[in-house]
Amino acid sequence: MKSNFMKQVIILCNFAILALSANAQFTETFESQTPNANSFTSNSQVFTLTNNFLVFSSRDGYGYQRSNRFIYNSTNVGVNQINAIKTSSGGRFTLKNLWLVGSSDGGNNPSIDGSLIITGKLGGVVQFSINKTTGFTAFYAPNNGYTYLDFSTDGGNNSLTSIDEVDFQLQGNFNYIGIDNFTWAPASVLPMSLLSYSASLR
Repeated sequence: MKSNFMKQVIILCNFAILALSANAQFTETFESQTPNANSFTSNSQVFTLTNNFLVFSSRDGYGYQRSNRFIYNSTNVGVNQINAIKTSSGGRFTLKNLWLVGSSDGGNNPSIDGSLIITGKLGGVVQFSINKTTGFTAFYAPNNGYTYLDFSTDGGNNSLTSIDEVDFQLQGNFNYIGIDNFTWAPASVLPMSLLSYSASLR
């Protein structure tokens, strides 16, 4: 029947849309976010900033590629401080990459004199932990002091791990952190997979 065939085509299209949605990723540059806010919205997903994280805004271009807005903790810097980015509704996401800068003098200069523990959590349970001790830059050129962090290679492949929170713990002499170009993707929570499907017009 033609009506059955059309239903089958619609089902296949829905599966294709879901698959494409699961593979979509978004880079939040924070340029359109509210200054000094403790949350931001990216692709309709609201993220909450905890502890001392806020959206920084200036006209001085302190962010990655000299952008004006990014996430930072400089209103209350501190060694061993833990700050987090998490979904306000418990929505799941995967973290792809980001740019970050660490500093031991409150953000005045980028530094290599510290380390960072990055922890992904889901429902408060640790899903991955990365102890980044090397690879930081101490120079403003070429990326304004920012270091690239790829979650598919740094500390193993965690770029497909479903989380609802990511924590950043400052170690060593780091007392400042800035985060920019936060690239994430919605995590698929469908408990099914389509192995095969066939349809015919009769």
